[in-house]
Amino acid sequence: CPTHYRALKLLGSALFGVGEYSAAVKALEEAISMKPDYADAHCDLASSLHALGEDEGAVEVFQRAIDLKPGHVDALYNLGGLYM
Repeated sequence: CPTHYRALKLLGSALFGVGEYSAAVKALEEAISMKPDYADAHCDLASSLHALGEDEGAVEVFQRAIDLKPGHVDALYNLGGLYM
C-alpha cells in the first residue's frame, strides 16, 4: 500500500510525542525502508535518536533529511541546535 509508509511515519511521530523514543525509531526506520527519500521521516528519526542520546546518529540523519530536501526547516533548525 503506497500510504503505509505515511502511517508508519505518523506512528513514529506519535510515539515520539509520548516519550517512546525506541519504538519511534523502529517505526520511522521501517517507514524509511519503504520510502528512502522521505525527508520528514528522516527528520523525525533524527529527533528520536537525539532524544535517546545518540547525537552522532542524529546529526547524520538530520543531514540526510537536508540532502533529500534542501531547506528542510525543521532539520536545519534541529541540526543547528545540536551544534550549540
